[in-house]
Amino acid sequence: MVFISLSSLCKITFILIDMQCMHIIATPPNPPPDPKDCVIFVPDWRERFLRSLAWPSVVLRSISYTANVLEILFILAAEYPASNPSVLLLHWHFFTTITCISPASLRTRILSTLLTLPATLLRLWCYRTLGSQFTFSLSLQHAHKLVRHGPYAFVRHPSYSAMILSVGGAWLALSGSYAPTQCGVNVWTSVMGVWALIAGAVVVSLVLRLPREDEILAARFGREWAVWREEVPWSLVPGVF
Repeated sequence: MVFISLSSLCKITFILIDMQCMHIIATPPNPPPDPKDCVIFVPDWRERFLRSLAWPSVVLRSISYTANVLEILFILAAEYPASNPSVLLLHWHFFTTITCISPASLRTRILSTLLTLPATLLRLWCYRTLGSQFTFSLSLQHAHKLVRHGPYAFVRHPSYSAMILSVGGAWLALSGSYAPTQCGVNVWTSVMGVWALIAGAVVVSLVLRLPREDEILAARFGREWAVWREEVPWSLVPGVF
């Protein structure tokens, strides 16, 4: 019979939850709209900046997935150190010098999931509320309607709030899973630097996109948008921003 400690089982469970949350948040709920069904906008520099992050965002997710899989492997290896795969993994010089693996504490994993899971649920709520109108591209369909219920009754851009919250959860998990200060020259430190740079650029691009999206909606819906703006003055966080 195979046994695993409750702590390790919980860590692995939270890691898998975080990975699934990242997949949901990063996967478009709808395909890009047909241009003939949309009001055409000429993208400004903010939109071009966000679009330029498409491939870097793939790198960001790849780093996160790789780190999570490595952590699961090392947790299992620590649970069963006598097994042949564990011996190979724990003594493989490449991994021990590059990753300087140090599995995150259960507390860190719980805190990470407390950010990523609500963020994912909020994102799903946005998907359901907007339906076919929710796309990753900044577009306004000819039959577009101004949605003012669901999460949009609290803030005007809740899906961006969810994305930013999930980035915070992912950073907490990754930074708590490795110990670069315990290593000499550590490649993982550089990888984490790249991750942080891309994640920061994504967050900045989303914040820069807010006024542009408001401008488009205001131009299309006029008085209806102005009333909504008065009812919901907050862009991302109720009572704060």
